[in-house]
Order: sequence, then C-alpha cells, then structure tokens
Amino acid sequence: CRMLIEYFRKYALFLFLFLAVVVQLRAPFIPMSLAQMAFYGFFFVSAIFIFLHIITRPAIFLHPAFRLLLILWLVYLFHMLLFDHSFNGIAYVVLKGVTFATIAICVYYYYDFYKEWLPYFLGILFLVILILGLLVHPNLGGRYQGILNNPNTLGYIASIAFGIFVLTKNFNWKTLLILMFLLAMVFVSGSRAALLGVGIALILRDTSWKNILLVTFFVILALIVNVIAAKFGFMTGLSRVTGGDDVLSGRELTNIYGFKTVMLSPYYGWGLDKYTFITPKVIPEQLKYVLVPNPHNSHLALFIQLGIPLGIFVEILLFYYVFKLLFTHPLYKPIYFILVFTFIASFFESFLFGISGFEGIVL
Repeated sequence: CRMLIEYFRKYALFLFLFLAVVVQLRAPFIPMSLAQMAFYGFFFVSAIFIFLHIITRPAIFLHPAFRLLLILWLVYLFHMLLFDHSFNGIAYVVLKGVTFATIAICVYYYYDFYKEWLPYFLGILFLVILILGLLVHPNLGGRYQGILNNPNTLGYIASIAFGIFVLTKNFNWKTLLILMFLLAMVFVSGSRAALLGVGIALILRDTSWKNILLVTFFVILALIVNVIAAKFGFMTGLSRVTGGDDVLSGRELTNIYGFKTVMLSPYYGWGLDKYTFITPKVIPEQLKYVLVPNPHNSHLALFIQLGIPLGIFVEILLFYYVFKLLFTHPLYKPIYFILVFTFIASFFESFLFGISGFEGIVL
C-alpha cells in the first residue's frame, strides 16, 4: 500500500495530463468510450488515494502554494450547494476537487521532479500526437485538426510544444526540423491564438544575437509556410488575422450573445457545467445552425457559469495570483511560458474552467 501511494504521488499528475489529452483524440484506434472510461476511472482511483491523504496529511491541502486551488474549489462548492443541485453540478465539484487534490499532492512531494520533467513530457506527448494525426488523417485542407476534436486545440498544443522546445533545447538540425514541423502545424490549424504563443516563446528565449537571428528565420519561414499553405487551400492563422472584419465577426457575435446569456441569469449563473455555453434563447433563428454556441472567452464563460457576483470574486482572485506568480516569483521559463500563453489565450477560447482536456484541468 505504501508503494502504491508513493507511485501515485510521483506519477499521478503525468497520467492525469496524458488521459486529459487522450479524451480529446478522435482516432479509430482509440474508442472514445474507452478513453472516457479510463479518464473517469482515474478520477475514481485517485479519489481513494486523496481520501487517504486527507486523513493522514490534511496540511498538504492548506499549504499556501495551493491556496488558489482551494479557494476556487470552495467557490464551486458554495455555488453547487446554493444554486446548482443538478447531477452535472455535483459531478463538476467532485471532479474539480479530485483534480485540485491530485495536483497538490504530486507537486507537494515531487516539486523538483515535475519542474524538470513536466515540460519535457508535454513536449514529447504533443509532438507524438501531431505526428500520429498526420499518419491517421493526412487529408489536409481548410483548418487542419488531425486526430484532435477541433483545430484550435491542435493549434494550442502545437504552440505549447513549440514553446517548450524553443525554451529547453539547444539548437541543432534535429531541433530545428521539429520546430519547423510544429510551426507548420500551428499555421495549418488556423488558430490565431497559437500564432501568439509562437511569438511569446521566441521573445522569452533570450535577447542574444543568436536568438534575434532565430526569430528572423522563423518570421521568414512563417511567411513562406503561410503562402504555401494558402496555395494548398488551408485557412491559416495569419490569413485569418489579416482577413478583415468578416473574420472577427463570428467571435464578436459569440461575445455579444454570451453577454446576453449572462444577463438572463446575472446573479446565479446557468450552472457549473455551462463553461462552453450560450443559450439558444438569445441566438437569432437564422444563426442557430451557423453560429457555434460558445462564448470563446473563458472569463465571459465564467460569468455564464457562476453569475456576476461570484464571477467577479473569482476574476479578482485569478488576476491577483497570476500577476503575483508572474512578477514576484521566479519561474522555470517553460512553465512561465505555459502560464502566460494559456492566460492570454483564455480571452479567445472557453477552455480555462472545463473539466476535461489539458487546457482546462487546472482551474
């Protein structure tokens, strides 16, 4: 039993992140039902180990390093007890509690281990998924999503992997080939936020002449890739950025309808499971089968979930801790990059407060 507990402390977060990515895969060799069963089965097994830690080491969960996670979970619990008594609301609170506790236990006991190996693990995992995507679904065109559930997710993980390799590897031909492949994946995904991630990673590396030359190389390469991708019918992130007002109108509409959704239930929100939700009541009939009912903004989605009072409290808390981490605590550059990029991207995607998927498991 002691050995199993030690294995849980050391490897549970790796397994959790792996399964969080696997449930987003859409490949014939990974049945969705099996992936979801493994993901939620992990939650059940983790709950047993967490219960043992609550009994024997409750101080872990009160450690200042995990105060944000604890307060957020208490907010979710408060909202569930007062406003959201549905099965989905209860499930959300339970799954978030297991998630937060798993992160706290693993980081508490193996902080240095995860600091060193987590970026490497994520970089390799994302690279393998992107390569598998090309092998399984080589039909390129439009906005490419590989074996993931949507192009934005592909762009996000490609950008994260790009940043990890840029910030942790010495440059040689092997690394440059990997970076060129990842950059191509960012472009063909059509994700504008992913392009931003590439820029952040290059800025964070350093200000040496070598890095300036590297940035210049990738800017030129990016323009070449964009031209080639456009010739083959891809809708790249750069072409969407330079596409004018028509490109942005879809996001502007989802933001407007997301705001209207908030105002229909401003005090209590729509429920904890509504983290990618716009009510059909506010969408005009002619757009109901065209517009994706997703606010595409994690912070707007938070107000849809919790309502305005609790939403404001969580936003103040979140901004305080994020800026505290960024400006008062020295962080390992790849971790710093993931934090900065994910936080900025959260203003363009509704992934920050989900219960499945790599992007949303932390908050």
